[in-house]
Amino acid sequence: MLKLVEHPETNLPVILFTLEMCTLVAARSSVSSPTGCGPLGVLIATVFEVIVIFVFAELAPKIYAVQHSERVALFMAPFLLAVVHFRRCGGLPRGS
Repeated sequence: MLKLVEHPETNLPVILFTLEMCTLVAARSSVSSPTGCGPLGVLIATVFEVIVIFVFAELAPKIYAVQHSERVALFMAPFLLAVVHFRRCGGLPRGS
């Protein structure tokens, strides 16, 4: 955990980029199939996306993390270190 907070200006963009990529993939997945069903399919996909992505992937985890910050930080530190290390090895684009 200490390695992550030592240089937040370097690590935070990588973490936010990874989160954004996951959100975009999930959004694209929820819309690509239903578009063949016409406007109703798009409406259902949009509602599904709002409920699943916003509530279960964005809102609920953030509320839980605020309420249990130390537990979440210690649990997530190895995953975040792996993402940051992946970027340093050339796996993700570097910020400006």
